Amino acid sequence: MVSLKTTVKHWNTIEKRPNRVTREAQFGLGVLYYKGWGVAQDYQKAGEWYQQAANQDNPEAQNNLANLYAEGLGVLQDFVQAYMWFTLAARNWQGARDAGIVRKKRIEEVGEGWSPLEARELIAQKMTPEQIAKAEKLIRRWTLPQQVDSRTGNKHTTRPK
Repeated sequence: MVSLKTTVKHWNTIEKRPNRVTREAQFGLGVLYYKGWGVAQDYQKAGEWYQQAANQDNPEAQNNLANLYAEGLGVLQDFVQAYMWFTLAARNWQGARDAGIVRKKRIEEVGEGWSPLEARELIAQKMTPEQIAKAEKLIRRWTLPQQVDSRTGNKHTTRPK
């Protein structure tokens, strides 16, 4: 989990150099607004920051964004989006774990004790087969090639909203 110290550090980075924001900083700002650490709690702003980091394959941001969609916090409740983001979070966490970037324990700490795949299965129980098919289609479209911004290292692509 992101600490207050880390989040404040990211906030200061953005204030000083807003055009060089990393996905980790974006995720940290999402946590800041979600928790209300040093700012008024604002789920909508948390979702905006999580979205930016999630679009760059940050699995923690993808998981947290999925939770916002699942609960309808700061965004309209949307099980299709929640299902998609939980799936992408699980894929990216596995890749990060295989690369040694994310520890298994950290994965288990996410989502109030649920792994992204477990959370996705809970959401799937509330969905119609048509909604699941729509989510799966979005997931397939998500794997489009990406370009990396040479200044920030952030990934950019035209991906489904």
